[in-house]
Amino acid sequence: MLLRGAAFLIVAIANAAPPDWLPRLEQAAVLETPLMRADTLFSAAELVTDGPTRLRLVQQGLLAASAARLEEARGFYLAAAADLLAEVDPVLSQRYAAEAPVRQAAAWQADYRGRAFGFLIRRRPELAEEAIRAGAFHVSAAAEKPELFPLLLANFPGERARLEDVELLLRAAEGVAPALAIEAVTAALTARGTPEDYEQAWIGEVRLAGGMRQAMRIRILQFVRQFLPDQGSRWAAEFDDLAGMPAERPAIRIERTERGDLAERLLAKGPNAEYLDAVMRGSCVATDFARHRECAEAAARAAEVFSRQKARPDEMGLRNASLRARWLLEEIAAER
Repeated sequence: MLLRGAAFLIVAIANAAPPDWLPRLEQAAVLETPLMRADTLFSAAELVTDGPTRLRLVQQGLLAASAARLEEARGFYLAAAADLLAEVDPVLSQRYAAEAPVRQAAAWQADYRGRAFGFLIRRRPELAEEAIRAGAFHVSAAAEKPELFPLLLANFPGERARLEDVELLLRAAEGVAPALAIEAVTAALTARGTPEDYEQAWIGEVRLAGGMRQAMRIRILQFVRQFLPDQGSRWAAEFDDLAGMPAERPAIRIERTERGDLAERLLAKGPNAEYLDAVMRGSCVATDFARHRECAEAAARAAEVFSRQKARPDEMGLRNASLRARWLLEEIAAER
């Protein structure tokens, strides 16, 4: 059943001889959980330039992702589909970009509609305006076009915005009239970020008290000082505790409070099947989307390392379907 009624467009695939490894890969992937299967199929699609095979893998991956019923996962893979199909089927690629969801929570790692269009804009810069008119916000190319600023401002995700959204809005506001820049600051101040117990903000090795919300306030204050110096009193109450903040813009990074070390754990005891199965079973069964990405990346890393050591899943007695599928991907990549 498709996620929340979303109509993924499935098209007929032209007759073409599929690569020899495709049936093995599809058989391996079918044993995985839906999101891990999607990751396997999309990773395989990256390995092929044959249009029909890439399209087949991408569409199977989207169907797998839809079964997970996670809207952020849907956005992530629709954006990936738009990228992978940009040269294979530009019309379908653009359709997927327009279907990708915009940011629905500050915890989301991207405005996936903006990400999807961003992939297409690298090849077709003229799509920047269409992306904004389609509801995307985080479109870097649009931030360089002052004529699109009113549309960009209208798409700002408000309290759901992350630090990078605030920074993009303010960057776009650098080239507009002061009245519009004031509107940008007003909008940026509605952003709430994520709770400190979910994500922390760091400047170098210094952790910011207040987390992402504090990081956004720092960025907004720095913008006001540089571009609206005569308007500072308008927001004095917002920045009273930041009076000593320097004008320069240091790099700020945002990190989840509980950072995973799954890849390191998988590699800790070498290609030991019983251990690998146990770690994956304990960490990658019921997951949120952020944990899914960690599991997918960790499985890929472990398969890469151990396949180079000439370890063989069958000889090891490895059972975990995701690790076995990624081992197969490593074999396929090595043969190409």
